[in-house]
Amino acid sequence: MSRLVEDSKCERCGDAVDGLRRLCPDCTRAVRDAREGPL
Repeated sequence: MSRLVEDSKCERCGDAVDGLRRLCPDCTRAVRDAREGPL
């Protein structure tokens, strides 16, 4: 069963994020850079 939430917290730092996001933009960038290297 899935549920939609309007406000959630970043899984990495705990900052508030939009409903369907798991990470805030800063953490998304940090995780992407760690996986792929800086662009």
